Amino acid sequence: MKAAEQNTVSGKEEVVLATLRQLVDEIRSHYAVGTVDLDSDLEFELGLESLARMELARRLELQFGVRLSEDVIARIRTPRELIQAIDDPAPVRSRKSVEYKPPDGDPNDPAHSLIRVDERDWQRTKEATSSLRKLTGKIGYRLFGAYAWLVGIVLTILALISLLITPREGWRHRLARMWCRLLFLLTATPLRVQGTENLSTYPAWIMVANHMSYLDGLALTAALPVPIRYVVKRELADHWLSRTLLDRVGVEYVDRFDIHQRLQDAARLVDQVQHGHSLTFFPEGTFIEAPGLQPFRMGAFVTAAHAGIPVIPVAIRGTREIVRGSHWFPRHGAIDITVLPPVLPAGRDWNAALRLREQTREQISRYCGEPDLLELARISQSIQ
Repeated sequence: MKAAEQNTVSGKEEVVLATLRQLVDEIRSHYAVGTVDLDSDLEFELGLESLARMELARRLELQFGVRLSEDVIARIRTPRELIQAIDDPAPVRSRKSVEYKPPDGDPNDPAHSLIRVDERDWQRTKEATSSLRKLTGKIGYRLFGAYAWLVGIVLTILALISLLITPREGWRHRLARMWCRLLFLLTATPLRVQGTENLSTYPAWIMVANHMSYLDGLALTAALPVPIRYVVKRELADHWLSRTLLDRVGVEYVDRFDIHQRLQDAARLVDQVQHGHSLTFFPEGTFIEAPGLQPFRMGAFVTAAHAGIPVIPVAIRGTREIVRGSHWFPRHGAIDITVLPPVLPAGRDWNAALRLREQTREQISRYCGEPDLLELARISQSIQ
């Protein structure tokens, strides 16, 4: 009998943890997530705020047929406590009347009379608590944003000075990586990287990444163990600060509007990679505030096809949540970078470049954690 009970408890633990892992995985682009075990803190380790907890309660009710009230869910801190609440669920009382009776003493003592909490008092307390949480959340958001800006300004000044006085390009690449890593370290921003072994397969390659935020280039520079030479729009050379930093790190400027200049730029890029210099593109060209993978421009794929070198897709997640397009204050969060297997061109013509683009975009779409805007447009057109 005891063995059967232990198996039941073990099975229940397994179901609860599996349900938790699934929910955490769905929101993991917003939080730094570690191992999910019976003693993990639901809020501070797994990032389950109030709405996520209510979704968890709904899923567990479908699994076990036990309804946990909102106040029970709010008090639970770990999966172990959650399992205990499922095993011994208190009856869900009406919030119109919450009763309490002292256990011992004189029955005639007024303390033995039932204490009733009016629903209006409960609601006022709940609203006050909610307002206080929102206020502290806004204050924390502003404080972190101000701190991140201060760190960024100080490191930019130090990086500019160090890059200006460093003579060799290889040293400047290492310095840029150090300053970027220090930025994420001081702002407590986890960088999780997978698939770096794919970077050592070929001597030269075209790296292609999705573009969600100003942080994307900094994150790639900090996370990847190879020098990165970016292909950037020529407009970035209009401002002295960005031009100085980019020139010292080493980038390739391309024109997006003058067709004759674009042809010259394309020939120059092909020559660069044929001489063993790997390049990194953001083929969406720019980023937008709304989530979604935009159409890819052809430049990176024409260069790879003409030069006969592979494209390495890289999927970035999390930077949009940290720095949103129209928001000046960054939020705290984690960044995931996945380096995917190389995609080889099947020829050197335009059709080969098209196939290269589609294969690369398909891989990035699977890992970037955002909707495919082209696919959404196709679905919308088919409905109409």
